[in-house]
Amino acid sequence: MAELWWVLVLALALAAEPGRKVQIGVRRRPEACGVRSRRGDLLHMHYTGHLEDGTQFDSSRSRDQPFVFSLGTGQVIKGWDQGLLGMCEGEKRKLVIPPELGYGDRGAPPKIPGGAVLIFEVELLKIERRPSFRGVPNTGGALQFRGTPPKHRAQEHTPPFVGGPPKLGGVNKEQVGASCSG
Repeated sequence: MAELWWVLVLALALAAEPGRKVQIGVRRRPEACGVRSRRGDLLHMHYTGHLEDGTQFDSSRSRDQPFVFSLGTGQVIKGWDQGLLGMCEGEKRKLVIPPELGYGDRGAPPKIPGGAVLIFEVELLKIERRPSFRGVPNTGGALQFRGTPPKHRAQEHTPPFVGGPPKLGGVNKEQVGASCSG
């Protein structure tokens, strides 16, 4: 009996470790799906986010304005970059995002406390495939430069789900801004 107790304790400890994944529930998928979302795509989404207790903290629907961002480039929380891959236009999903793939222990005060599990109802309205940049084909990743990056500062706009500065091909905007004349 004691051995069974230790197996149960070990199983619970492993389940509670960081590294959990996004739970994805498909609410509605269109019958025909010619294009699925991938890294580098520009997605037009509607979403509603709430906490486990049901408290809503944000919604694009209340603003009647879709949220537009580039998937897999660090513009949104990691849970979105993972949970929105492979979606079809018109598809609806429910994402349950653990803290380590959301805002972590710091949260996003005042609406999102530290350590919060985030629950999103999302709908993919439109996928825009990104064209190649300076002759470099779209590999579905972040922007790729040949030679020196363009002489301009990174955009100062921060989408609502970013915890830190946007990344451009592995270089953050402070590094780009500091090396470029304005």
